[in-house]
Amino acid sequence: MLELLSEFEHELERIIGHSTLFPGQHITADVIVNFAAGRLSSERRAAATVARLSRLTSELSGRDRLQRGASDALELRFHITHYVGHAHLIARQALSRPVQGIHLIVTAGGDGTHGEALSAYTELSRAGGSITGMARPGTRERLYFVRLPFGTGNDGADAPTLETSVQLLLGRARPARTGQIEVKPAGKPVHRGYNIASIGLDAYVAYLTNRLKRRFAGDLYKPIADVMTLLYERLIGASEMTVSVEDHDGHREQLRRTFLLLAFGVSGYRQYGGGKRVLPGEENLCAIEPIGLIGKVRLKRLFYEGGHVHEPQVTMRTARRVTIEYDRRVPLQIDGETIWLDDECFPLVMEVAEATVPVLRYDEHGGTPE
Repeated sequence: MLELLSEFEHELERIIGHSTLFPGQHITADVIVNFAAGRLSSERRAAATVARLSRLTSELSGRDRLQRGASDALELRFHITHYVGHAHLIARQALSRPVQGIHLIVTAGGDGTHGEALSAYTELSRAGGSITGMARPGTRERLYFVRLPFGTGNDGADAPTLETSVQLLLGRARPARTGQIEVKPAGKPVHRGYNIASIGLDAYVAYLTNRLKRRFAGDLYKPIADVMTLLYERLIGASEMTVSVEDHDGHREQLRRTFLLLAFGVSGYRQYGGGKRVLPGEENLCAIEPIGLIGKVRLKRLFYEGGHVHEPQVTMRTARRVTIEYDRRVPLQIDGETIWLDDECFPLVMEVAEATVPVLRYDEHGGTPE
Protein backbone atom coordinates (compact mmCIF):
# COMPACT_ATOMS: atom_id res chain seq x y z
CA MET A 1 0.00 0.00 0.00
CA LEU A 2 2.91 2.39 0.62
CA GLU A 3 3.90 2.18 -3.04
CA LEU A 4 0.31 2.82 -4.12
CA LEU A 5 0.10 5.79 -1.78
CA SER A 6 3.25 7.22 -3.32
CA GLU A 7 1.78 6.80 -6.82
CA PHE A 8 -1.50 8.35 -5.70
CA GLU A 9 0.33 11.35 -4.23
CA HIS A 10 2.32 11.72 -7.46
CA GLU A 11 -0.82 11.78 -9.62
CA LEU A 12 -2.55 14.40 -7.47
CA GLU A 13 0.61 16.51 -7.43
CA ARG A 14 0.64 16.37 -11.24
CA ILE A 15 -2.98 17.48 -11.46
CA ILE A 16 -2.76 20.37 -9.01
CA GLY A 17 0.62 21.37 -10.43
CA HIS A 18 -1.07 21.89 -13.83
CA SER A 19 -4.21 23.47 -12.38
CA THR A 20 -5.48 26.89 -13.39
CA LEU A 21 -7.24 27.29 -10.05
CA PHE A 22 -6.24 30.54 -8.34
CA PRO A 23 -3.48 31.51 -10.81
CA GLY A 24 -0.50 33.29 -9.34
CA GLN A 25 -1.40 32.34 -5.78
CA HIS A 26 0.22 29.95 -3.34
CA ILE A 27 -1.86 26.83 -2.73
CA THR A 28 -1.60 24.61 0.32
CA ALA A 29 -3.56 21.37 -0.09
CA ASP A 30 -4.21 19.02 2.82
CA VAL A 31 -5.28 15.73 1.23
CA ILE A 32 -7.11 13.32 3.55
CA VAL A 33 -7.11 9.78 2.15
CA ASN A 34 -9.29 6.97 3.48
CA PHE A 35 -8.00 3.60 2.27
CA ALA A 36 -11.10 1.93 3.74
CA ALA A 37 -13.28 3.77 1.20
CA GLY A 38 -14.82 1.74 -1.60
CA ARG A 39 -12.41 2.59 -4.42
CA LEU A 40 -9.36 2.05 -2.17
CA SER A 41 -10.50 -0.64 0.27
CA SER A 42 -8.24 -3.42 -1.05
CA GLU A 43 -4.86 -3.44 -2.75
CA ARG A 44 -6.48 -4.60 -5.98
CA ARG A 45 -9.10 -1.83 -5.96
CA ALA A 46 -6.57 0.80 -4.95
CA ALA A 47 -4.22 -0.28 -7.75
CA ALA A 48 -7.05 -0.11 -10.29
CA THR A 49 -8.06 3.36 -9.06
CA VAL A 50 -4.50 4.69 -9.22
CA ALA A 51 -4.03 3.19 -12.70
CA ARG A 52 -7.25 4.84 -13.86
CA LEU A 53 -6.14 8.14 -12.39
CA SER A 54 -2.79 7.77 -14.13
CA ARG A 55 -4.52 7.27 -17.48
CA LEU A 56 -6.59 10.39 -16.90
CA THR A 57 -3.50 12.46 -16.12
CA SER A 58 -1.23 11.05 -18.85
CA GLU A 59 -2.23 13.82 -21.26
CA LEU A 60 -0.85 16.39 -18.84
CA SER A 61 2.71 15.35 -19.71
CA GLY A 62 2.56 17.54 -22.82
CA ARG A 63 1.33 20.60 -20.98
CA ASP A 64 3.46 23.17 -19.22
CA ARG A 65 3.17 23.25 -15.48
CA LEU A 66 1.45 26.32 -14.11
CA GLN A 67 3.97 28.90 -12.95
CA ARG A 68 2.74 30.42 -9.72
CA GLY A 69 5.67 32.76 -9.31
CA ALA A 70 7.48 30.91 -6.53
CA SER A 71 9.31 27.63 -6.21
CA ASP A 72 7.17 26.64 -3.25
CA ALA A 73 3.88 27.89 -4.72
CA LEU A 74 2.29 24.46 -4.25
CA GLU A 75 2.47 22.58 -0.96
CA LEU A 76 0.79 19.17 -0.71
CA ARG A 77 0.35 17.45 2.64
CA PHE A 78 -1.05 13.92 2.62
CA HIS A 79 -2.81 12.34 5.61
CA ILE A 80 -4.06 8.74 5.91
CA THR A 81 -7.05 7.93 8.11
CA HIS A 82 -6.81 4.88 10.36
CA TYR A 83 -10.14 4.79 12.23
CA VAL A 84 -13.63 6.26 12.28
CA GLY A 85 -13.37 9.89 13.32
CA HIS A 86 -9.75 10.28 12.20
CA ALA A 87 -10.66 12.50 9.22
CA HIS A 88 -12.39 14.83 11.68
CA LEU A 89 -9.25 15.08 13.81
CA ILE A 90 -6.97 15.60 10.79
CA ALA A 91 -9.25 18.34 9.44
CA ARG A 92 -9.33 20.15 12.80
CA GLN A 93 -5.55 20.13 12.94
CA ALA A 94 -5.23 21.29 9.32
CA LEU A 95 -7.73 24.10 9.90
CA SER A 96 -5.74 25.35 12.89
CA ARG A 97 -2.33 25.51 11.19
CA PRO A 98 -1.20 28.74 9.53
CA VAL A 99 -1.10 28.62 5.74
CA GLN A 100 -0.10 31.01 2.99
CA GLY A 101 -2.52 31.94 0.22
CA ILE A 102 -5.29 29.48 -0.73
CA HIS A 103 -5.96 26.52 1.54
CA LEU A 104 -7.63 23.42 0.03
CA ILE A 105 -8.76 20.50 2.17
CA VAL A 106 -9.26 17.60 -0.23
CA THR A 107 -11.00 14.47 1.03
CA ALA A 108 -10.41 11.28 -0.99
CA GLY A 109 -12.95 8.91 0.52
CA GLY A 110 -16.64 8.25 0.87
CA ASP A 111 -19.46 10.39 2.19
CA GLY A 112 -18.54 9.52 5.79
CA THR A 113 -15.00 10.83 5.32
CA HIS A 114 -16.28 14.01 3.69
CA GLY A 115 -18.78 14.56 6.49
CA GLU A 116 -16.16 14.18 9.21
CA ALA A 117 -13.94 16.83 7.62
CA LEU A 118 -16.76 19.29 7.00
CA SER A 119 -18.05 18.80 10.55
CA ALA A 120 -14.65 19.87 11.89
CA TYR A 121 -15.06 23.20 10.08
CA THR A 122 -18.60 23.67 11.39
CA GLU A 123 -17.64 22.92 14.98
CA LEU A 124 -14.61 25.21 14.97
CA SER A 125 -16.44 28.09 13.31
CA ARG A 126 -19.42 27.88 15.67
CA ALA A 127 -17.21 27.62 18.72
CA GLY A 128 -15.29 30.71 17.66
CA GLY A 129 -12.13 28.71 17.09
CA SER A 130 -9.27 29.92 14.95
CA ILE A 131 -9.55 28.69 11.37
CA THR A 132 -6.75 29.74 9.07
CA GLY A 133 -8.04 30.95 5.73
CA MET A 134 -11.60 31.65 6.89
CA ALA A 135 -12.90 34.65 5.00
CA ARG A 136 -13.25 37.88 6.90
CA PRO A 137 -16.02 40.42 6.14
CA GLY A 138 -15.32 42.14 2.84
CA THR A 139 -12.68 39.62 1.73
CA ARG A 140 -12.67 36.67 -0.66
CA GLU A 141 -12.74 33.11 0.59
CA ARG A 142 -9.29 31.64 1.21
CA LEU A 143 -10.35 28.16 2.28
CA TYR A 144 -12.23 25.50 0.29
CA PHE A 145 -13.11 21.84 0.73
CA VAL A 146 -13.02 19.49 -2.26
CA ARG A 147 -14.78 16.13 -1.85
CA LEU A 148 -13.48 13.50 -4.29
CA PRO A 149 -15.61 10.41 -5.10
CA PHE A 150 -13.51 7.54 -3.74
CA GLY A 151 -16.30 5.84 -1.79
CA THR A 152 -19.03 3.40 -2.74
CA GLY A 153 -21.99 5.75 -3.17
CA ASN A 154 -20.36 9.18 -3.57
CA ASP A 155 -23.68 11.01 -3.44
CA GLY A 156 -22.17 13.90 -1.48
CA ALA A 157 -19.00 14.40 -3.55
CA ASP A 158 -18.26 17.66 -5.36
CA ALA A 159 -17.66 15.78 -8.63
CA PRO A 160 -19.58 12.65 -9.65
CA THR A 161 -16.71 10.66 -11.23
CA LEU A 162 -12.93 10.40 -11.27
CA GLU A 163 -12.96 12.03 -14.70
CA THR A 164 -14.86 15.09 -13.51
CA SER A 165 -12.74 15.19 -10.34
CA VAL A 166 -9.63 15.63 -12.47
CA GLN A 167 -11.38 18.38 -14.43
CA LEU A 168 -12.43 20.10 -11.20
CA LEU A 169 -8.88 20.12 -9.84
CA LEU A 170 -7.54 21.34 -13.18
CA GLY A 171 -9.80 24.39 -13.02
CA ARG A 172 -13.41 23.61 -13.95
CA ALA A 173 -14.77 24.57 -10.56
CA ARG A 174 -17.14 27.04 -8.99
CA PRO A 175 -17.10 28.16 -5.36
CA ALA A 176 -20.21 27.31 -3.36
CA ARG A 177 -21.47 26.90 0.18
CA THR A 178 -22.85 23.54 1.20
CA GLY A 179 -25.67 23.12 3.67
CA GLN A 180 -25.96 20.59 6.44
CA ILE A 181 -28.39 18.63 8.57
CA GLU A 182 -28.11 18.61 12.33
CA VAL A 183 -29.43 15.37 13.85
CA LYS A 184 -30.12 15.51 17.58
CA PRO A 185 -31.11 12.30 19.41
CA ALA A 186 -32.46 13.03 22.91
CA GLY A 187 -29.62 13.05 25.43
CA LYS A 188 -26.96 12.34 22.78
CA PRO A 189 -24.37 14.47 20.94
CA VAL A 190 -25.38 16.28 17.77
CA HIS A 191 -24.53 14.52 14.49
CA ARG A 192 -24.09 16.42 11.23
CA GLY A 193 -24.74 15.33 7.67
CA TYR A 194 -24.36 17.02 4.32
CA ASN A 195 -26.70 15.00 2.10
CA ILE A 196 -29.47 12.81 3.62
CA ALA A 197 -30.26 11.46 7.08
CA SER A 198 -32.88 8.77 7.54
CA ILE A 199 -34.29 6.14 9.85
CA GLY A 200 -35.83 2.76 9.09
CA LEU A 201 -35.49 0.45 6.11
CA ASP A 202 -32.83 2.32 4.14
CA ALA A 203 -30.73 2.91 7.26
CA TYR A 204 -30.78 -0.85 7.88
CA VAL A 205 -29.67 -1.43 4.28
CA ALA A 206 -26.80 1.04 4.84
CA TYR A 207 -25.89 -0.78 8.08
CA LEU A 208 -25.67 -4.16 6.31
CA THR A 209 -23.88 -2.65 3.29
CA ASN A 210 -21.19 -1.14 5.52
CA ARG A 211 -20.62 -4.48 7.25
CA LEU A 212 -20.16 -6.33 3.96
CA LYS A 213 -18.49 -3.86 1.59
CA ARG A 214 -14.96 -4.50 2.84
CA ARG A 215 -15.27 -8.16 1.94
CA PHE A 216 -17.10 -7.89 -1.37
CA ALA A 217 -16.51 -5.56 -4.31
CA GLY A 218 -19.20 -3.68 -6.19
CA ASP A 219 -22.39 -1.82 -5.34
CA LEU A 220 -24.02 -3.87 -2.59
CA TYR A 221 -26.75 -1.35 -1.78
CA LYS A 222 -29.19 -2.48 -4.46
CA PRO A 223 -29.10 -6.27 -3.87
CA ILE A 224 -29.32 -5.77 -0.10
CA ALA A 225 -32.17 -3.29 -0.56
CA ASP A 226 -33.98 -5.77 -2.82
CA VAL A 227 -33.95 -8.40 -0.07
CA MET A 228 -34.52 -6.13 2.92
CA THR A 229 -37.50 -4.44 1.30
CA LEU A 230 -39.25 -7.78 1.70
CA LEU A 231 -37.81 -8.77 5.10
CA TYR A 232 -37.36 -5.55 7.08
CA GLU A 233 -40.71 -5.61 8.89
CA ARG A 234 -40.17 -9.21 9.96
CA LEU A 235 -36.59 -8.65 11.16
CA ILE A 236 -36.80 -5.16 12.71
CA GLY A 237 -40.48 -4.36 12.91
CA ALA A 238 -42.31 -1.05 12.66
CA SER A 239 -44.98 0.79 14.61
CA GLU A 240 -46.62 4.18 14.64
CA MET A 241 -44.47 7.31 14.59
CA THR A 242 -45.47 10.83 15.46
CA VAL A 243 -43.68 13.16 13.06
CA SER A 244 -43.91 16.93 13.52
CA VAL A 245 -42.95 18.81 10.36
CA GLU A 246 -42.07 22.53 10.30
CA ASP A 247 -41.46 24.29 6.99
CA HIS A 248 -39.28 27.31 6.27
CA ASP A 249 -42.17 29.71 6.95
CA GLY A 250 -42.85 28.24 10.40
CA HIS A 251 -45.99 26.32 9.42
CA ARG A 252 -46.38 23.06 11.33
CA GLU A 253 -47.99 19.73 10.47
CA GLN A 254 -48.20 16.52 12.46
CA LEU A 255 -48.12 13.07 10.81
CA ARG A 256 -49.10 10.08 12.96
CA ARG A 257 -48.61 6.89 10.93
CA THR A 258 -46.47 3.79 10.65
CA PHE A 259 -43.48 4.53 8.44
CA LEU A 260 -40.95 2.00 7.19
CA LEU A 261 -38.63 4.75 6.01
CA LEU A 262 -38.26 8.44 6.72
CA ALA A 263 -35.55 10.33 4.78
CA PHE A 264 -34.66 13.99 5.35
CA GLY A 265 -32.30 15.87 3.02
CA VAL A 266 -30.38 19.08 3.35
CA SER A 267 -32.42 20.09 0.27
CA GLY A 268 -34.43 18.51 -2.49
CA TYR A 269 -32.97 17.03 -5.68
CA ARG A 270 -30.78 14.59 -3.76
CA GLN A 271 -29.92 10.93 -3.97
CA TYR A 272 -28.21 8.27 -1.88
CA GLY A 273 -27.12 4.66 -2.09
CA GLY A 274 -25.08 5.36 -5.23
CA GLY A 275 -27.64 7.27 -7.29
CA LYS A 276 -31.01 6.22 -5.83
CA ARG A 277 -33.29 9.24 -6.30
CA VAL A 278 -35.08 9.34 -2.97
CA LEU A 279 -35.62 13.13 -3.19
CA PRO A 280 -36.07 13.77 -6.93
CA GLY A 281 -37.89 17.12 -6.64
CA GLU A 282 -38.01 20.21 -4.43
CA GLU A 283 -39.31 18.30 -1.39
CA ASN A 284 -36.61 17.25 1.09
CA LEU A 285 -38.70 14.89 3.26
CA CYS A 286 -39.84 11.44 2.13
CA ALA A 287 -41.81 9.05 4.36
CA ILE A 288 -43.03 5.65 3.16
CA GLU A 289 -45.76 3.57 4.83
CA PRO A 290 -46.02 -0.25 4.84
CA ILE A 291 -47.29 -1.86 1.66
CA GLY A 292 -48.14 -5.35 0.46
CA LEU A 293 -45.67 -7.68 -1.24
CA ILE A 294 -46.63 -6.86 -4.83
CA GLY A 295 -46.71 -3.17 -4.00
CA LYS A 296 -43.24 -3.41 -2.46
CA VAL A 297 -41.78 -4.92 -5.61
CA ARG A 298 -43.33 -2.17 -7.72
CA LEU A 299 -42.42 0.65 -5.31
CA LYS A 300 -38.83 -0.53 -5.06
CA ARG A 301 -38.33 -0.04 -8.80
CA LEU A 302 -40.02 3.37 -8.73
CA PHE A 303 -37.90 4.38 -5.75
CA TYR A 304 -34.64 3.85 -7.68
CA GLU A 305 -35.96 5.95 -10.56
CA GLY A 306 -37.54 8.71 -8.48
CA GLY A 307 -41.09 7.80 -9.53
CA HIS A 308 -42.25 6.83 -6.02
CA VAL A 309 -43.33 10.37 -5.12
CA HIS A 310 -46.79 9.92 -6.67
CA GLU A 311 -47.67 6.70 -4.82
CA PRO A 312 -50.39 6.85 -2.11
CA GLN A 313 -48.11 5.23 0.50
CA VAL A 314 -45.50 7.96 0.05
CA THR A 315 -45.60 11.33 1.80
CA MET A 316 -43.39 14.12 0.42
CA ARG A 317 -42.91 17.45 2.18
CA THR A 318 -40.60 20.46 2.21
CA ALA A 319 -39.30 20.91 5.75
CA ARG A 320 -36.81 22.89 7.77
CA ARG A 321 -37.20 20.84 10.95
CA VAL A 322 -38.58 17.38 11.72
CA THR A 323 -39.24 16.00 15.20
CA ILE A 324 -39.88 12.25 15.53
CA GLU A 325 -41.43 10.38 18.45
CA TYR A 326 -40.97 6.59 18.35
CA ASP A 327 -40.91 3.73 20.84
CA ARG A 328 -38.83 1.10 19.03
CA ARG A 329 -35.17 0.44 18.40
CA VAL A 330 -34.38 1.63 14.88
CA PRO A 331 -31.27 2.30 12.74
CA LEU A 332 -30.29 5.84 11.76
CA GLN A 333 -28.03 6.64 8.80
CA ILE A 334 -26.34 9.97 8.13
CA ASP A 335 -24.56 10.21 4.77
CA GLY A 336 -24.20 6.42 4.72
CA GLU A 337 -22.83 6.04 8.27
CA THR A 338 -25.13 4.26 10.71
CA ILE A 339 -25.92 4.12 14.42
CA TRP A 340 -28.75 2.47 16.36
CA LEU A 341 -31.32 4.49 18.29
CA ASP A 342 -33.13 3.10 21.35
CA ASP A 343 -36.45 4.45 22.58
CA GLU A 344 -34.68 6.83 24.99
CA CYS A 345 -33.07 8.58 21.97
CA PHE A 346 -36.47 10.06 21.11
CA PRO A 347 -37.67 12.66 20.42
CA LEU A 348 -35.23 12.79 17.51
CA VAL A 349 -34.83 16.21 15.92
CA MET A 350 -33.46 16.71 12.40
CA GLU A 351 -32.98 20.26 11.19
CA VAL A 352 -31.56 21.98 8.11
CA ALA A 353 -28.86 24.44 9.17
CA GLU A 354 -27.48 27.41 7.27
CA ALA A 355 -25.20 26.66 4.33
CA THR A 356 -21.82 27.80 5.61
CA VAL A 357 -19.10 25.36 4.52
CA PRO A 358 -17.06 26.62 1.51
CA VAL A 359 -16.51 24.03 -1.22
CA LEU A 360 -15.33 23.86 -4.82
CA ARG A 361 -17.76 22.01 -7.10
CA TYR A 362 -17.27 20.67 -10.58
CA ASP A 363 -18.80 22.99 -13.15
CA GLU A 364 -18.84 21.79 -16.73
CA HIS A 365 -19.15 25.34 -18.03
CA GLY A 366 -17.39 27.07 -15.16
CA GLY A 367 -14.42 29.34 -15.25
CA THR A 368 -11.42 29.36 -12.98
CA PRO A 369 -11.70 30.72 -9.42
CA GLU A 370 -9.20 33.46 -8.81
